[in-house]
Amino acid sequence: MEASPIRRTGWNRSIRSAAVGTGMHTQHLSFFIAAAEELNVHRAAARLGVSEQALARNLRSLELELDVALFRRLPRGLRLTEAGEALLAHARTIENHMHLVIEQARNHAQGRPERLEVGAYGAVLLTHIPAVLQTFRALYPAVDIVLHNLPKDQMIKGLRQGRLHACFDRMVPTLPDLQRECVMRERIVVALNRKNPLAAKREVHFLDLRDEPMIVGDLPNVTVYGQRGGPQTVDDIRITAEIGQIDGLYGILGQAGPTSVRTSGSLPATAQMQFDVADVDWMGAATFAQVVLHEMSHSLGFGSIWDRLGLVTNGQFTGANAVHEYDLMVNGTPSGIPVEQDGGAGTAGSHWDEETFNNELMTGYINDGPNYFTAMSEASFRDLGYQINSNYASLADPGYVFG
Repeated sequence: MEASPIRRTGWNRSIRSAAVGTGMHTQHLSFFIAAAEELNVHRAAARLGVSEQALARNLRSLELELDVALFRRLPRGLRLTEAGEALLAHARTIENHMHLVIEQARNHAQGRPERLEVGAYGAVLLTHIPAVLQTFRALYPAVDIVLHNLPKDQMIKGLRQGRLHACFDRMVPTLPDLQRECVMRERIVVALNRKNPLAAKREVHFLDLRDEPMIVGDLPNVTVYGQRGGPQTVDDIRITAEIGQIDGLYGILGQAGPTSVRTSGSLPATAQMQFDVADVDWMGAATFAQVVLHEMSHSLGFGSIWDRLGLVTNGQFTGANAVHEYDLMVNGTPSGIPVEQDGGAGTAGSHWDEETFNNELMTGYINDGPNYFTAMSEASFRDLGYQINSNYASLADPGYVFG
């Protein structure tokens, strides 16, 4: 199967060696926090940049120091004990304070003024955040404000380490050690073909869109071999989905791709989607629906059969229909659409470029708030060989331009 994962950026934690109390060091805490968050020795060791043996020795040393078991060792990973759960929140607080104390000491030693470290991501950097920070600067002129453009997982890490004092982002999950507050609400708009009956309505609700198909027409039946139970006839496409273990919290949210394709035209006959059980709960219904649509698109061939059809040249998608929609969006004459080159197998080469398109649904990284499935993505399915409904309604970012 050609898997096309949608990823979040990884977490890396720096290691400090300053002492914290008798016998315990911040290295103990850093190792413990990494293992507690990853619940996997291999991933935690890779995150810390140490060997698995060194991590295991450190964790065992901490347990001996505290005279309590912090983890249950399972065949496929770790699980925190009640004592481990209790220690985790305190360990994060201690590490946060250590980072903050070190930073403040350096500031005083170098004669630097107080600083407010603020994290933010996406369009809010250009719209709402400047006004908020301008008001703060008027009230506290002696405080320097440093703005950091970071994805959500890096902002959470920065808050926990004390390197960030406040952050602005959409759809922040409920976390026991962080406080969140809603400071603004945003509108979602729908882009419709002028001929669509919904275009005459002043307001369109999500339920109004439930019967709006994107792909119409019929694919010929195909016989699929090698499936359980012998040859089977597939009408259009058969997609199976499951929720299971992939790589744990905040990693790959889902992955999907065709498991067999038609010999004529190369469109998928069968496909499989998988979603990480560790991420399903925190995502919530709205985000999960976006991830499902993303992976459904890969199942239908987005990114997963581009190379087979020769639609990517020199890092750009060259399908004429999608390029035409991209032309309308940028008011230019592009020769192709930038395709993601980073992120490794499953992300590179099978998504729109994240740096160029940000919160377009079919980039390789899901962003907070709405992730918009644009007319460009819709048109790319025409380039694959599907018949597309011209009245299809796309969730559209007001910043995008449609023809």
